[in-house]
Amino acid sequence: MKQKNIVIGLGFVSLLITVLALTAGSAAPKTDLDITLIKEPTCDCCSSYARYLEQQGFKVKVVIVQDLQPIKESYRIPQSSQSCHTSTIGNYFVEGHVPVEAIKKLLAEKPSIDGITLPHMPPGAPGMPGVKVEPFKIYMLREGRSTLFTAV
Repeated sequence: MKQKNIVIGLGFVSLLITVLALTAGSAAPKTDLDITLIKEPTCDCCSSYARYLEQQGFKVKVVIVQDLQPIKESYRIPQSSQSCHTSTIGNYFVEGHVPVEAIKKLLAEKPSIDGITLPHMPPGAPGMPGVKVEPFKIYMLREGRSTLFTAV
């Protein structure tokens, strides 16, 4: 009888250890909808853009830095293609107030590029006040060179 109880007890302990190992400290696995938005502390439109992404189903992690220039330089984003914040998703960067349609196109097509950008801060772009007056031109960058990716 004692041996049987010991075997059952060890089986339970083994099961408990397995469950704890699978669940303890494990974060949810990353998906195509996990995006990190890097911004400076005083930029309100960046916070609005983060809320826009969350409303579109993205899981947004906001990272605040005092100086974005080193980030932009590390991704070789030319001055003419820069905006107020830089995001990362998967192996790509997303510069500025890029509409979610362009991000989903990027993730679906998985082109061999470094990232996409909506230069500057156009009125009516997601997170920006104002009215959209024409389609936004989204550019793709590879090694610092820019070509048109899509217009939305």
